Amino acid sequence: MKSTLLKTLAATSLVATTHGAINVTGVSFKERGVNAPAGTIISNPGTVGTTRGYLILDSTVSTATPNKATYIEYGAIRDGGDVTKYYTIDTDFTEFRADLISGETGGLRLYGHMLAPVLVAATPNPQIPFSGTALGTNFPNRLSFDQTAFQTGGSDALAGPRVLTAGSSTLRSVVSGSGAPVAVRADTLAGVQAELIARLKLQNYVRIAGEAPEITTDLPLTDTIQDGVSKTYTVALDPDVFPGSGDTFAAPTFQWYKNNVAIAGATTASLVITGAQATTGAGSYKVVVTNAVGSDTSNTLVVTPVVTAFLADIPATLTLNGANSFTFVPTLNPTPVTPPTFQWFKATAAAGPFNPVASPPTSNVRRLTVIPGETNTGAGFYRLDVTTSAGTISSTVCNVTTAVAGTTFCFTTNLPRTNSVAFSGTLVLSPVVNAAANPAVASRQWSKAAPGSTTFVDIPAGSGGTSATFTVNGNDAAANGPGTYRMIATSAAPVQTITTVECVITTAP
Repeated sequence: MKSTLLKTLAATSLVATTHGAINVTGVSFKERGVNAPAGTIISNPGTVGTTRGYLILDSTVSTATPNKATYIEYGAIRDGGDVTKYYTIDTDFTEFRADLISGETGGLRLYGHMLAPVLVAATPNPQIPFSGTALGTNFPNRLSFDQTAFQTGGSDALAGPRVLTAGSSTLRSVVSGSGAPVAVRADTLAGVQAELIARLKLQNYVRIAGEAPEITTDLPLTDTIQDGVSKTYTVALDPDVFPGSGDTFAAPTFQWYKNNVAIAGATTASLVITGAQATTGAGSYKVVVTNAVGSDTSNTLVVTPVVTAFLADIPATLTLNGANSFTFVPTLNPTPVTPPTFQWFKATAAAGPFNPVASPPTSNVRRLTVIPGETNTGAGFYRLDVTTSAGTISSTVCNVTTAVAGTTFCFTTNLPRTNSVAFSGTLVLSPVVNAAANPAVASRQWSKAAPGSTTFVDIPAGSGGTSATFTVNGNDAAANGPGTYRMIATSAAPVQTITTVECVITTAP
């Protein structure tokens, strides 16, 4: 239960000017457990015991945004003849609230309520009222906690106030207490805390887990993850649930779940989720944090995949004039992190059946060049399937048709896909532009990509780069040696461009 530490209803506010601007109030609560027959109010009050604590406040108590207080509770747990002297630490205690009232004679009175330790009738957020005086520094001085009855559940119709029937008996706790200043040597919040804990340890008190885990930094509610991308999600807890040096109680445990099924080995504060991975990937995630007192469950994080799609698809129709070729170059967005696989398919009808494009050309790459009259490409219906670990997507189906050259600006003779030349020989590449084209050819530009490269570099005019044909030398060391060649022809106005097949030339064995 987290609430404002102190509120002020009177004109006077709490201002600390004491030693080190730190105040320690020692509180003591006496609990009497009640096991009363049905219909009675209080019968056989058995003393449960005394619980004590140190309430440590700093000078921000009077500000609009006060720091959280530290509350160290200590007492004894009896189990038969065994007694365990324990203490707990709550460094974000906000369950001490008070109003300061100034009397006509200058006296300062405090009225408020504080969280009370209740063992028998452990009600949620049991607040006990108090009244008392304040020091001249406006910190609490002497406090008196009013005797208060606590019980779980509701009351029945029997006589008496708030009588609860649980079987044949009524279970209650009656709590009262007091508070007074505690002298310390330290003058910082951390120093005071360490000093008081050292006192308790000298008296053989041991620290135990005092509260269930509380997730203070939670999971987002939604996120998207691309195929192959990993993201780390982490929850943070109230530090009071972790043991310190010399403490013997167990730290909280973590268990992550996907779609409400525990993930094997996911038992830390963080989880790495990788897109499209079988163990993690898309789904609903949460983590449950548990200690000896209780547990806390994170938000449910819903992870959805980032679906790879075609940024630039292939056209729905395509006409190849004369001997013109065309290269499909679809692009993906986002680019899959895990390398995808590609497969081109061809059919004789739009409805299929579609079969993988036979080699040549290579049909398991992103690019595909189709050539009129070629056995394995040419006219037909084409589709590209791209498969990632998230699934398979298919391109548009493209209907490729052919047409005679006529007066179209096109090639009537194209380059082959591959060729070879003897080391000491030469090979002439001679694509032919339609002589009847209107507009006619105005210029040509040859370019070359070195073996193993996909980057084309224009060949200078002085080396034959603007001629109708180009001669390739079989010597690998020659500038016009083996590699991948293409020629781009440009027409007169209105300007059009056509590109040959990219021809891979190798040295003959």
